[in-house]
Amino acid sequence: MIMTRRIIVDIVVILSIFCAPLWWITVCLLVFATFFFKRYYEIILAGLILDLLYGGGAFFWGFRFVYTVSGMVLYVALTTFKKQTRFYAGE
Repeated sequence: MIMTRRIIVDIVVILSIFCAPLWWITVCLLVFATFFFKRYYEIILAGLILDLLYGGGAFFWGFRFVYTVSGMVLYVALTTFKKQTRFYAGE
């Protein structure tokens, strides 16, 4: 049951990457999914897809993997935050 939910959320995230007009919609979905699922590594893969599709602009001094690094930082930060909350204390 959880695996089917995870697949459905992954499909929604991929559709959001390709169809959502604003990037923050995808980021909100990824943050929600990271809180909802244990070990949601797809946030890093979504960052890589966003980088490959849209890439970093000149305002990041030519650094191309902005979304990927942001996904890694978000994953570590949210996982650490989840461990500190009372709701996820058993994991």
